Amino acid sequence: MEKAKKIAEIAQHKKPAMNQIEVTINRIVQEKIGLEDGLSWFDALDLVGQKEAIRNLILFIKQAHPDKDSIAKGLESAPIKKTMTPVVLLKVNENFKVALDKIGSLPDSEIRNSYMTLVSVFKAADRNRRQTQCKNGCTHEWHNLSPNTMEPNQTLTFHPKKAKLLKYIFIALAIDLTGIVFIYGGQMEGWFALVFGVMVSAVVIAQFLPNATYIRLTSQGFEIRALYRSWFVKWDEVEQFGYGSIKGREYVVFNYSKNHTRNKTMKYLGRAISGVEGGCDTLGHPSKEMVKVFNEWKAKYSGKH
Repeated sequence: MEKAKKIAEIAQHKKPAMNQIEVTINRIVQEKIGLEDGLSWFDALDLVGQKEAIRNLILFIKQAHPDKDSIAKGLESAPIKKTMTPVVLLKVNENFKVALDKIGSLPDSEIRNSYMTLVSVFKAADRNRRQTQCKNGCTHEWHNLSPNTMEPNQTLTFHPKKAKLLKYIFIALAIDLTGIVFIYGGQMEGWFALVFGVMVSAVVIAQFLPNATYIRLTSQGFEIRALYRSWFVKWDEVEQFGYGSIKGREYVVFNYSKNHTRNKTMKYLGRAISGVEGGCDTLGHPSKEMVKVFNEWKAKYSGKH
């Protein structure tokens, strides 16, 4: 009787099954979801969800008990500058757990950097754990996820077309050459042309760098990334997608729905200037085809997240 009572008490206090955020984090660190797709998933969460993800990561890292080598490998692989606050905190604090808690207390502006740092450290720590303590199998729920449990989000990424970018590089070079000719001719205007051409070339070349510029569709919405700056819009925050052009340059355009309550001034200016509230460059892809894909993904996933 006493034994049955104890079993009942244990059952009452048993940790519930892992939730979606916990499962997704573990799928990312086990490389069942790519780091890029994992970052898109994190960006798609609202602030409450993002903070929950950070709390979970801190807890998981503490539970993994990473050694100094795993921590160093994780920080080295983190896809952010090593001068960012979360990385520095883990490097300079002798007490690792205190450093983790400090990351959890950083302002919201640091939450994306915190995620990239923590997920990289947890990935290194969990890999070491699976290769040592758990190499012959274990009973850890997070190491025995069902293949069908919360499959990774579907994604589709548009990268800049190189042919389109090369066109702008040739234009920039032409401006540079014109500037050089003017300079040799003693005309000061040549310096302005040369500097402008170099700036254009730098911006265009930067778009060739890995993950600098792209448009990524996910089941939650779409991410627009330009020169390492990103913003995310959920599918139900857009009414419908269309296409337009300005001076021969094509764009995917859209108006926001009532669910989108941010950036009221920018939306007003967009309507006043171009007649639409938002849009994005096609990166050299055919605008009509992109609009069709955008509307298909919106129809498929709106209201599901």
